[in-house]
Amino acid sequence: MESLSKISLREEFDSFGELWQPKIIALVDDFAIKIVKLDGEFIWHHHADADEVFFVIAGGVQMKYRVNGNEDEVSFGPGELLRVPRGVEHMPIAVPGTELLLFERAALVNTGNLKTREQPLQSIFELGCWNDSSRFGTLKGQSFQATRILTPLFEQRSRSIYFGKVQLFT
Repeated sequence: MESLSKISLREEFDSFGELWQPKIIALVDDFAIKIVKLDGEFIWHHHADADEVFFVIAGGVQMKYRVNGNEDEVSFGPGELLRVPRGVEHMPIAVPGTELLLFERAALVNTGNLKTREQPLQSIFELGCWNDSSRFGTLKGQSFQATRILTPLFEQRSRSIYFGKVQLFT
């Protein structure tokens, strides 16, 4: 049985400086509570089969979105939460110093449907979870052994579990 441990959001936010790189601070079944720092404009994207929840800790976000060909926006700030339903194309724009809590599926990639230069070759797979010490993991129920981690998108600090992309042995 796992013991209980509290998490200091301030300590977690103070532990990194990267922007637009969510960090997992807790797992709840197949979902993750992530923290992220934002500044400026992200990209238009959507998540075909996943909702997202954004909760502002500091700063503020203007969320542009498109539904049925119509573009609109909603602004929200500290203490406010916004749910973006699956399939809704959206683009967050954050004031400098914005800090968010995200509630979403653990393996959700923040660029959604877009293929970026970091989403590459067929030998690289987004994975469910991976233990750094053994380099074994599971992807959609299939076990694999990774040659190396390429981009750790999210890291849970209390355990050596990563969500990201790995290159697999072929």
